[in-house]
Amino acid sequence: MIGEWIHSHVGVTLAVTVGGYLITAVYVPRVLFRKSEPGATLAWLIVILLFPYAGLLFYTVLGTNRIRRRRAARREYDDQIEAGLVELLEPDGPGGRPAAPEPWIDTTIFRVARNLGLGNGTAGNDVVLYADGPAAFAAMIAAIHDARQHVHVEFFIFRHDRTGERVLDALIAAAKRGVEVRLLVDAVGLAMTRTRVKFFAPLELAGGQVTRFLPVGWVRGWSFFNLRNHRKLLVVDGDVAFTGGMNVGDEYAGRRRRWTRPWRDTMVRIRGPAARALQAVFARDWYFAAQESLADQRFFPAPEPAGSDVVQVVPSGPDDSLLRLHRHTLAVIEAARERLYIITPYFIPDPALASAIALAALRGVDVRIMLPLRSNHPMVKWAGRSFYEELLEAGVVIHEFDEGMLHAKALVVDGLVTSVGSANMDIRSFRLNFELNIFIYGSAFASQIEEVFVRNALASKRVDPAEYARRSLVQRFAETTARVLSPVL
Repeated sequence: MIGEWIHSHVGVTLAVTVGGYLITAVYVPRVLFRKSEPGATLAWLIVILLFPYAGLLFYTVLGTNRIRRRRAARREYDDQIEAGLVELLEPDGPGGRPAAPEPWIDTTIFRVARNLGLGNGTAGNDVVLYADGPAAFAAMIAAIHDARQHVHVEFFIFRHDRTGERVLDALIAAAKRGVEVRLLVDAVGLAMTRTRVKFFAPLELAGGQVTRFLPVGWVRGWSFFNLRNHRKLLVVDGDVAFTGGMNVGDEYAGRRRRWTRPWRDTMVRIRGPAARALQAVFARDWYFAAQESLADQRFFPAPEPAGSDVVQVVPSGPDDSLLRLHRHTLAVIEAARERLYIITPYFIPDPALASAIALAALRGVDVRIMLPLRSNHPMVKWAGRSFYEELLEAGVVIHEFDEGMLHAKALVVDGLVTSVGSANMDIRSFRLNFELNIFIYGSAFASQIEEVFVRNALASKRVDPAEYARRSLVQRFAETTARVLSPVL
């Protein structure tokens, strides 16, 4: 009996050991051939070598990028809709009348944008900033009520709460009066907030369409779990659009959730030619998720000038091998000559971004970064704090906001160039998520973002380099540990 027990367990042990070696032999080369960041590659190699079976599971869920493979498998169909969208957006350029480079903006920014395929942006737009939730949601709901032909909605999080009900009721009312309503929500975003699909059933009964982006089931879809649609976008009748950092939920709309204060965030409304470029972003995402082409003239009305703002729409995602948003952001930061203000809730820069920020400070630029003092993702907070020392030594000023959760994402350079949108200053936003930022060129809008920064700074604590250097060993350990894990956070 004992002999049989030993024999069976030796066999199991041998099988497990051989299986571990096979996993290592197969997946180590795959990790090396990914051509990812050295830190991320090293982290995955360590996990797979030390814990082959757990490493295989985590790598399948978090480390693989099957988006490009999926797009390649249906390239012919993607090319057809892309050709249709390009034709609709011509001959006026990508989204309307191309903007000429302004003499007071470093032309390097526009040269990089053109070489990345982004163009110079479009002129003739009116951009309105909403720096508080109640005003933003009032404006979005009003736009939905005014819709005549179609409403296209895309959010990472759409909570089943009072704010979610308000927005959903507006969409249902629009659908009942004959407006085409399409709602695209991220599947993991729904799961994170425990929002069930049946919450949207009344909208479908009213004639609207609801689609989840990359759903994850018990068996299928886990390889897409780490690649999420983090965009926030509302387009009404193709001529007015909203985008920014706000999801649909009470905390974004200025309401308390349990023990938390209302979140501080930003949203912008855009009228003019750039709304068509944002419509194209939705059309591509909708086709990817629902396989319905929106490459139709009725969704892309002729652009009419609405203001004087120059807007450049920059979407990004794991299917973007050029990392357009990341590289364009670097170009904007490197063009800074006087001041650079950054607002972000999550700060885990890759080496290139961290170096660009530090170098800006070292060449005499007034660099200021605003982060939340208390984060809803503690591990991400500690990872971000691990960069404080090198940035403080370079002369960067860091503010930690202390009136609720700071969720806004904005960057402004020299009071002339502004970036707002869904992307955080972290590896996930620039490499893993589908994100959407807009760049506004001009002093009028930039001054509004700088005013928001100054106002928030009054409710913030400035990080003192000497005090930070005296932080406890526990804090140092937490920061170091989080930084090691930062490539997969």
